Amino acid sequence: MRWRVACGGVLVQLALGSGYAWSVVGSALQQDEAFGLSTAQAVLPFQLLIGMVFIGSVAGARLRRLGPRVPILIGGVLFAIGVVLASLVTTPGYWWGIALGYGLIGGVGLGIAYFALISLLQEWFFDKRMIITAVTGLGFGLGALCTAVCGQWLLRQNPEVPTVALLPLGIAYLALVLVGSVLLSAPPASKAMVGANAAGSMPEGPRATDQRSGYTPAEALRTPQWHLLTVILALNTCIGLALISRTAASAQEIAGFSVSRAALLVGVLSLVNGCGPVAWTRIATRVGQVPALTFLNCLSGSCVLFIPHASNELLFFAVAAIAYWCYGGVFGVVSATVSEYFGMEYAGVIYARMLSGWSVGGLVGPWIVVSAAGPGHPTLAYTVLGCLGIVAAFLTLVTRAPGLRPERV
Repeated sequence: MRWRVACGGVLVQLALGSGYAWSVVGSALQQDEAFGLSTAQAVLPFQLLIGMVFIGSVAGARLRRLGPRVPILIGGVLFAIGVVLASLVTTPGYWWGIALGYGLIGGVGLGIAYFALISLLQEWFFDKRMIITAVTGLGFGLGALCTAVCGQWLLRQNPEVPTVALLPLGIAYLALVLVGSVLLSAPPASKAMVGANAAGSMPEGPRATDQRSGYTPAEALRTPQWHLLTVILALNTCIGLALISRTAASAQEIAGFSVSRAALLVGVLSLVNGCGPVAWTRIATRVGQVPALTFLNCLSGSCVLFIPHASNELLFFAVAAIAYWCYGGVFGVVSATVSEYFGMEYAGVIYARMLSGWSVGGLVGPWIVVSAAGPGHPTLAYTVLGCLGIVAAFLTLVTRAPGLRPERV
């Protein structure tokens, strides 16, 4: 039964992960023969998409009382509707409609469905956390890969009005969500109880102690560790999402990729990003969460510093792939760190509240690229992003596990 749920989760993630291929559409919208949008206008829908995730996750938490399938269905349908609404914008004068549909409506839907799906998978696979990591990470990556390849083909059919490519994509996302939701169901009461209360002893998980197994969300939010981890996540997402928002355009400007090869690059890099949580969660269990986070942020910062100088296709791919891999890896390691620091009982809710860092990164990271990068001169923007990686690495060095859980009265 739970493998059926995993298959349903993959289908839903294929739809939700498509957002990481936005740079393919955004780059097309900037072409003079199309809408001729500025960089800021082309990036705004993606900024809002990620920026609204936290608001959606809060709504998703409230909708969970209706059962696990309802919020996933509502969120997924909202996401698909947002994409379809954006496809109705056929003139540059109404470009803000893309931001409204794809960004605001789609972002809320993404947050609702993503949070609800993660919570459901945690209940079903409390003893196999790597399954959760694989479904969420690789599902996102495959969704972006499929969208990048199919989207580029659709864009070629009508390059003057790129938004029409979003209509078949939105319908496909809706179909994936509907089919995936049919395969989802709540776990038996006994399994849900074990997943909520007894997962602290699972062999694949981090070494959470009994004293830390009972942190409630309110208790966790009062610790400096929660705030440090959220800031680290926010800084990492600034780097990752800034790069994701401009990958196609940067590949063409810096390394001379063709439009079609840049689209394929976006898809492949998204798949690399999806592999990051799987690989680094395993590595972190051996070397420790803090050393892994320190290394990941240093490596990520170094890579983005070098990206403006990666002037050939192979070098650009290698450097960008490492940066994408690190971006995904930080998500996996932070999730595992939350379980170790605060215990498994409320780890899902505590981690979900850290999605505020994801949303902040989605707003600030692309803004840095837009503000600091002049036409054909991305060096300053990527230098700023590289410095953020160094700051994040420093913060990991001062992050320590919290003490004993405070006594409840």
